[in-house]
Amino acid sequence: MNEDFELSPEERAALSALSHEAPPPAALEQRTLHALRARGLVRPPAHRPLRLALAMAAALLLFLSGFAVGRRTSAQDSGVSYAAQPGTPSGQRLVVWF
Repeated sequence: MNEDFELSPEERAALSALSHEAPPPAALEQRTLHALRARGLVRPPAHRPLRLALAMAAALLLFLSGFAVGRRTSAQDSGVSYAAQPGTPSGQRLVVWF
């Protein structure tokens, strides 16, 4: 705390009273969750690693498919040549903009 800041005796008493409050009972969280699950407001946690792995694989497949389609269509539309042209070193790519 700041050394220049001093509390009044009433504020000190109120502050010290806050730290002596009783914590909630240990079973309170379990009772609350049970009541919420009974009402259908909270579902129990479901750990399904296979489902997560399949979702990630599907997302990766969609991303790579979109990348491949975009690359193919942009190469056809923009006049980009991926083949080496006569008179250029092998592997060099040329871009022709119209």
